[in-house]
Amino acid sequence: MRKKLTVVICTLVVMILIALITFVKLFPLADDLRLPTLDKVYYISITLDDLILIEDEIEVRRIMNVLNTCKPTRTISMNEHPVGIEYYVLNLKTESEIIYQFYIYEDNQKWKLESPYEGVYNIDFDLIIEILN
Repeated sequence: MRKKLTVVICTLVVMILIALITFVKLFPLADDLRLPTLDKVYYISITLDDLILIEDEIEVRRIMNVLNTCKPTRTISMNEHPVGIEYYVLNLKTESEIIYQFYIYEDNQKWKLESPYEGVYNIDFDLIIEILN
């Protein structure tokens, strides 16, 4: 009886481990968010209905600090922009005229930052709203 129980428990443990490994391989975390270095950012713009332009160095630094704390999720970004939801567009423009574009939206009462074709990240957007006010 004990031998059968041991075999059943070992089999269950192995099956759970295989399921976890499969899940991690099929749904990997997004890579770290690719951002320009702070000294290269010329300005930040945020758009929903109105354009908010941020050129003040201190505010740019504060927003970049929030962006650097984004946590990757296992959600895949498969479009140029989010579909079927209202979103903010966040642009980082560098001195060399490169524009990094991200989308910020609320999903299940959590703020998400989406980098097209790269990944979706959890973000503390309330901090950015606080900076803007």
